[in-house]
Amino acid sequence: MIEFEDEELDDYIEHEVVVDTYDEHEVYSAWVSHVQGILKLPAPGLWARDAQEPERRERAMILALGHDDEMIEGLLVDVEDSRGELWSAPLEHVRLVHPDFDEALVLAAWERWVETRGPDFGIEFGDEEGQDW
Repeated sequence: MIEFEDEELDDYIEHEVVVDTYDEHEVYSAWVSHVQGILKLPAPGLWARDAQEPERRERAMILALGHDDEMIEGLLVDVEDSRGELWSAPLEHVRLVHPDFDEALVLAAWERWVETRGPDFGIEFGDEEGQDW
């Protein structure tokens, strides 16, 4: 497993993901675009179905990034569990089985974002003014 220092992740977020964003709508769009551009989905993964027990992961197929209207409160992925049932899961609850360096980096950066800022973007439906980051 590839590990990254917090400072390295913070720098990556600031200079690669949310660079030149001015409000929460742009930050949200930047994350979606960045993650979609890096993750090669579908891919085999591990999913923490129960947020209370993140260390307990089960095999799953990570199918795709969720739909825009579902991701206002965080980035979601469509997951197929071992029984073939489809679920929507927070991106921070999945791991890829064999990520390349860039995939590992973007997933670690998203986890760092969630750790330091929370998973949502502060966007409400119809919210045009937004909040500053």
